[in-house]
Amino acid sequence: MENAKEKFLATLNSSTSRVYATLLFTRALAAAPPLEDGAERQPLFANARLNRCFVVKETTTRVSDFSLGNYTETKLVIPYNVDALGEGGISYLPRMRGGWRALQDAGLLSETLDDPRRQRDQTIIDAFCSIPSYAPFLVKDRLQSKGIQADEAYFAITPQEYEAVRAFINQRFDKMVQTLIPPTAPDRAARVEKLVHKLWFLDDMEALRDIAKAFAIPPDKTFEVFYGWKGISYFEYEYVRIKQRLMDLVTWLAGESEPVDYVARENRKDYDADRDAVAKGMVYATRIIHSLLQQYNDSFDKLFVHQTGSADFVNFLLSANEKFWQLGENISKIDHALSVIDSYIDRLKTRRFQFVHLSEILAAQKAVFAMPERRAEEDGAGDGDSGFITG
Repeated sequence: MENAKEKFLATLNSSTSRVYATLLFTRALAAAPPLEDGAERQPLFANARLNRCFVVKETTTRVSDFSLGNYTETKLVIPYNVDALGEGGISYLPRMRGGWRALQDAGLLSETLDDPRRQRDQTIIDAFCSIPSYAPFLVKDRLQSKGIQADEAYFAITPQEYEAVRAFINQRFDKMVQTLIPPTAPDRAARVEKLVHKLWFLDDMEALRDIAKAFAIPPDKTFEVFYGWKGISYFEYEYVRIKQRLMDLVTWLAGESEPVDYVARENRKDYDADRDAVAKGMVYATRIIHSLLQQYNDSFDKLFVHQTGSADFVNFLLSANEKFWQLGENISKIDHALSVIDSYIDRLKTRRFQFVHLSEILAAQKAVFAMPERRAEEDGAGDGDSGFITG
């Protein structure tokens, strides 16, 4: 298996929570019917080459990043050949030192900093870097919050699905605001509605000053904290779907990951080791998800339902951004590991595979669950290749 992730990229027919397949969305845009008003559909990026990219989340292998609370890094991958993705491509790390300059030198960003085309494209890339996964809701919400208007073809979520998520999150916001504003306060209903609106859009930090002060949130951290809370609430909603997906992964590992053909003894050892590594990674990710959501729900209920104390929720809220990234990393790993299986089922039209295909699947899944050496040593989970495509 020379590069399991390259082979997986070549099998994709849609984005995953760890791979935003701009190329595939752009192809869908080209095939979409005209807009009702006759206007021409516009691609996401102003730079045509960026519309052929893949944006990839990977667990960082730098222990220094992990110690600072950074769990993933964002890669921008430009394929060498869009019709043969397995051939690889050139990777860029926008948030690394010199990352923007590298994109500029490659002709992917204009050299003119105030060029509106560069500003749009850099804003979009920065939005992708600022979320822990490419769950469709997060992509749409983050781009909208940065003022980016994009064709619906680039969002794998219907307006109805988006509004359902919004209603769920706003229930959390409403519960908090209802608790903070006294029942006898004048114009209470209007004030509650306004603050819930402000918490959703997070475009007016001054309006949220009193709430931030009540929870001891530093003024310069207000957006970060409330956006992290919004993200955690989204992952609470998303985990209902992920739980079923998790059971699918458990079922597959336990009963359907045996090759249908003969496997030589010398190959079996490595194969079994990869399968064990995937199982350990899945258990590790699930443990983190359960722990964080339990902390969140217990602290929220303690303050806003039972009203028996605020300390736990305040402490949780102050670290909401970091927990948002932890949840995003681990939920997206499970979802992505299943996407690997789904892509092979879709391509080969079977759920039972030969050894060569199972080896590719497990190698890609093992890489998804890879952790820096220090984390692997501390948690007893395996390591893996952290590369995706290198130039």
